[in-house]
Amino acid sequence: MSKNFQFEKNIEGEVSAFLVSKGLKAYPTFGMVELAENNIQVAFEYGGILDTGRQVLNNQFEYDLHEGQVMIQVQTYRENDLLHHERIGKVRANMINGVNGFTSNQYEIFDIQPQASSTIQNEENNLDQTTLMFQITFKLDHTKT
Repeated sequence: MSKNFQFEKNIEGEVSAFLVSKGLKAYPTFGMVELAENNIQVAFEYGGILDTGRQVLNNQFEYDLHEGQVMIQVQTYRENDLLHHERIGKVRANMINGVNGFTSNQYEIFDIQPQASSTIQNEENNLDQTTLMFQITFKLDHTKT
């Protein structure tokens, strides 16, 4: 089976590597046992196909446009780092279409749409945790699978 169908692994790995290249310490979901202090964790949830994206391959209709949600969790401990909002801003700025935006070596990225974010403040452990969500639309080239 083609590794191109491992959307979660591939997109999480590529987004993490992209954020690292921008100076942010980031890991894919399965790249670490637990979210260590002052790190960023990237997860991807597959949302399905887009009906508008079909191609004929071996006399069958195959869907090549897909979508999903990239969730980027930013965690900072207050005693070590007071720059939580700065990190959130850097993640957002780097995930914007047409600016510094994430691109993929395996998929053609059509759109990245910022979605909601949520923050949890854990007073007991003196940490802040913000999850940023981005809707992503991408194309899978079936001729390379």
